[in-house]
Amino acid sequence: GVARVPPAMRSGERTLVLPPGDSTPVTVTAKCDMDAMGGGWTRFWWVGPEQTSWPSGESDVLGGTFGSCSADAKYCFGKMPSDIREDRAQLLARDSTGTAYVWDFDPDNEVAHAAWEAFS
Repeated sequence: GVARVPPAMRSGERTLVLPPGDSTPVTVTAKCDMDAMGGGWTRFWWVGPEQTSWPSGESDVLGGTFGSCSADAKYCFGKMPSDIREDRAQLLARDSTGTAYVWDFDPDNEVAHAAWEAFS
């Protein structure tokens, strides 16, 4: 997940309008995790446990735009929502055992900035 959403919401599917305030907003359905690491995470990239081999026809692990996958898809190689700021964004990743890791993006850190560029 990436974008923080209001913490009073419960985990599950949400309809989001992105980017907020833009003249041509896009409505997407996303899964939001309100439990992990303080909550407020919106899922944009995943490979589910049922996806046991590389998906046929996929060649770019960041080739999709945010919201281009259905929320119940087995996998999604999307990018982050376009309306978030680098200096306020975090990346939550979970390994196969469920351990959560948080990455802080930082425009002043070469590696963190390169990761931001790849995901946005």
